[in-house]
Amino acid sequence: MSNKNTFSVLLQQLIQQAGLTNTMISQAVRYDVSYISKWLSGKMLPSEKNIESILSSIITCIITSSQKDNLCALLNEYHCEDSTGLQDTLYNILKDAYWQSKRPAESACLSNTNYYISLPASELARFIKKQPGSRRAAVIDLLSLTHETRLLLAGIENGHFSLTHTDLSDHYTMVINIDELPGDNGRDCVYDSIFLIHMLTSFSAIDFQLYNHPQASGKFLYAVDNCYSVTCMVFQGDTQCIAVNERADTSTSCALYQKALLLASQEQLIFRKTTMYDMICSCEYIRSMISTNIKWLLGHATEVILPDDLFDELLAYMNVPDKNELYKLHNLSQNVIRQSGTRVMIYESALSDLVVSGELDFFNNRVVLTPTQRIRYLEYMLSVLNTSDTLFKLVDGCFSTDFQYITNPCLFLSDSLCYLRLENGRYCDNILILNDKSVKEMFDQFYEKVWNKRQDVVVGTRAEVINKILHYKASADLIAKME
Repeated sequence: MSNKNTFSVLLQQLIQQAGLTNTMISQAVRYDVSYISKWLSGKMLPSEKNIESILSSIITCIITSSQKDNLCALLNEYHCEDSTGLQDTLYNILKDAYWQSKRPAESACLSNTNYYISLPASELARFIKKQPGSRRAAVIDLLSLTHETRLLLAGIENGHFSLTHTDLSDHYTMVINIDELPGDNGRDCVYDSIFLIHMLTSFSAIDFQLYNHPQASGKFLYAVDNCYSVTCMVFQGDTQCIAVNERADTSTSCALYQKALLLASQEQLIFRKTTMYDMICSCEYIRSMISTNIKWLLGHATEVILPDDLFDELLAYMNVPDKNELYKLHNLSQNVIRQSGTRVMIYESALSDLVVSGELDFFNNRVVLTPTQRIRYLEYMLSVLNTSDTLFKLVDGCFSTDFQYITNPCLFLSDSLCYLRLENGRYCDNILILNDKSVKEMFDQFYEKVWNKRQDVVVGTRAEVINKILHYKASADLIAKME
């Protein structure tokens, strides 16, 4: 693997995409098949003297010998209208890849101002950050990139959010590939789930829509409508992107922008934005409560665990049209929290934040509990732990240092409806309903893996959980005495 170069990686990718064999390429270029194997492994490069005829023969073989579906996929991959355009494109890309591999120091002179043969994957982030306040679209094989690269693309650096877009005129459509493909070698459902949640949080202040489509596999396409575009091929596990094509003309960017939008159908939408009011009116809040296989991950204190008297006190200060409906929801949630089979994981940071700040998410409204109210909240949690069959666990720490300084969200999973409450500090644009089966399955796998196998950060026994909550209650008692 260490012998791989730009040319060998690209050539192998093209042969696989075309559905051809080494023997077919060998017959086309009239070289022994052992030479083809060495070209693909990176042990050898074709002769400089014959490179033009070799490349022409390879490209002709790819185009004439590919099945119809494979040829259509290649046309779509390289944004070509016909076989002639594809032949020219593949020839130029392979030629530049050859010289970049043959003489890397000299390869730059072969590219014009808009074209680069390769680029470190981490530098792709700079294309995403261009032109805020515009109509943007991207098709990215995001989950196949290295952690460092995708964090930069999502606006996360050194464990903090780095993007602070608040321009509502900024429309950003992103298409990614969630489904695993042959050769993925298994994805990390824990990291991928947390990453997606925090990326959504990073972009929650703008009009950001995320879609799942298999056509995003192996692609990086980013376009600002009528302004700017960049395309390239991304290889899984590689640190280099190949055939990076950057354009600053309106016709190309407009065409690529429209192509990206074609993949962004409502059926492919991963998360659907909503509000707490709409969830209550549409009965989606109730549906999440009465479903089976209920699993909650609480990143901050919410109304789902509240004693009756404290609920009454908080509701008295709320200006809502139908308080009776909220009473019904409260009674339902308290019954659910005491049901056998309900599983609840709470971040320890949610308890420490409650003790220190008193902040509580009350139906997506920010309220601040008094010190005595904080004590009653924790006492009620202890009561539920001691008198119900609900399974509680505490998350002590973080699942990845990449997100260690970012406040954790709330995740509500069930068999019928799943939704997120992002922690973006604004209590708006933060509720997302899962709209994609593949992501729902990934989030379920994430929860099960964390619940069952992450003893390094999850406190699991009831006695340990009770002792932790008793500690925070004692801390709340001290704060109450100070005030």
